[in-house]
Formats: sequence, structure tokens, C-alpha cells
Amino acid sequence: MIVRFLPVVALVLFTLVTSSCRRMAEESNTPVLQEMAPPSTSSIDTLLDESMPPTDTAVVTQRVKVATSMGTFVIGLYGADAPITVKNFVGLVKKKFYDGMLVHRVSRDYLVQMGDPFTKDPSLRNAWGRGGATATGDALPVEIDATTPSARAGYDVGVVAMARRLDDDKSGTSQFFICLEKAKVVKHDFTIFGKVIDGMDVVMRMNGVAVEPSPLDDNDGIPVTPIEIRRVTLLPTR
Repeated sequence: MIVRFLPVVALVLFTLVTSSCRRMAEESNTPVLQEMAPPSTSSIDTLLDESMPPTDTAVVTQRVKVATSMGTFVIGLYGADAPITVKNFVGLVKKKFYDGMLVHRVSRDYLVQMGDPFTKDPSLRNAWGRGGATATGDALPVEIDATTPSARAGYDVGVVAMARRLDDDKSGTSQFFICLEKAKVVKHDFTIFGKVIDGMDVVMRMNGVAVEPSPLDDNDGIPVTPIEIRRVTLLPTR
């Protein structure tokens, strides 16, 4: 008889945990979002159009330095290719929004993802990957133009793109991911707004850390040893 009641008990516990996470999120005035991320490598079935090789290089309009517990890297921002996304990112950096966050997703040889404010609160751990905010409070639209240099280059190693909910092309906020080798086959559904131009060795070390296996992939999850974003700063214009 006890076995029959286990599903009911599990459902009650799940409801209590979910309600608790949502309540804490509401108290922090940060919306709970569906997890924002590109699909796992196991779900990718569309390749980039190889008939459109890159013919030039995207212009770096600003640079941002990201200091982490594993080292420092620099992102060159493509303000001409993705002006709305870059303006939002710079606005958040100026507000020190990213300082103190954790890298919440490493997918081996695919991507490193960060930018979720929920990661500042261990009690919201079950909601990591669902948080986000913008500099103005308005969600970001997808900025995709096949004629731009960044679009022609695609999701090359080191490219920085804006995460979003897969069911909403106007749901970008603060989460972003850095592409690795396997990301080259991702369909162009996510705004490319920059690229790591210095310190890619740091990102590659992040790529090699042990993670807590997710339901999708044993090599895709939260780093076992936290990777902290200590400070993100806007560098002077050259």
C-alpha cells in the first residue's frame, strides 16, 4: 500500500519546491523564466549554410573585460551588427550587474553560459538558468541579419551570443553563451553580439571542468566547483 502513495508524495514535494522558488524570485523582483539556452547537442539537426563563407570580419566597437575565479578574458562587442543587444549588455556592465554571478552551464566542447542573477542566491539553485534582466526592463528582440559579417561567420569558437527562451524570439535578457567547437552547427537563432578576443584559454579551462550531469547530457550541467564572475568592466575605447 505504501508504494501506491509514493507518486502522490513526490508530486506534493515537487509542488512545494517549485512554489518556494517562485516565491523567492518574486520577492527579489526578478522574473522566473523558462530556461534560456540554445538546444543541447543531442537535439541539433540543422547545420549552418556552408554556401555562405565569411567574407570579412565584424567590427569591434567596444571591449569588455570579464574577471573570473579561473582567470580573465576580453569580449569584443559588435555594436554595428547587434546594436540593441550590445547597448543592453554595456548598460548592465556599467551597473555592475554581472559582478558576483556564477557560470551556471558548461556543455563540454559546445558552450559556456553565464549571466543569470539567480546564481547569486544559493537558495534559488533549482531555478538557475531561468533568471535574467535587461538594463531598461524590456526584453530584447533577436537581431539576426544574414548580411552582417558576424552572421556570415556564424557560431565560431569564441563567439558570444545572447541566450533566450526557445519559444520566444523577444525574450533575450542578460544570459549569454560563449561558443566552442560543437556550436558551429547551431542554427542561426541567437543574436551574435561579440567574440572573445583575448583569454580564450581561460574559457577553454572552464570547458574542461567537471559538471553535475543534467537529464540531457552527462557533460552538460552546473560546474561542480563554482566559477565566479568577480568583475565585468568596460575597457577604454582605443
